[in-house]
Amino acid sequence: MTDKLRLTFGTLIAHFLPGLIILLSIVAAVDNKEDIKTYIENYQLTTVTVGVLLSLIFGLLIDAIRFLLTLLPKGCKCYREWSHLTVEKATEDDRKYHDWIIENHFRFHQFYGNLGLGILASSIILKIKNIELEYLWVLYPLSAICILSAIFTLRTTINNLKKRFSKEE
Repeated sequence: MTDKLRLTFGTLIAHFLPGLIILLSIVAAVDNKEDIKTYIENYQLTTVTVGVLLSLIFGLLIDAIRFLLTLLPKGCKCYREWSHLTVEKATEDDRKYHDWIIENHFRFHQFYGNLGLGILASSIILKIKNIELEYLWVLYPLSAICILSAIFTLRTTINNLKKRFSKEE
């Protein structure tokens, strides 16, 4: 039970926070804020539910984009090597190690990648709507740092899985 909760929590954080950032930027970009204010006042209970669901939806959408972007460099050496990993003969310890690597490395890649894309999308939304914020310029380097972190954590994940599951011929 605890393992499943931990796996679910990592996935939730990797999708919810980046989706929330996009949702908040969309709310900030809406022209008629009175409609949103009225909805929140009239439907307080459903506002939280709808907000959480929309955040998860936007987060999953960003995750799909992140996944497609990770397929672009498919021709690079680390991807070719990763595709030759064999898990058919994995023991129970190997499976536990795999889950540990996913939670302690890949979830960070997922979070950093989604957060970087979410911040980038939010800054573009705010720029398109001509919303002037004093700190808007900070979002671009922050997005770049998150995306670079995503690249490095993916590389670490691949290397750790390679060490454990490479074919020993």
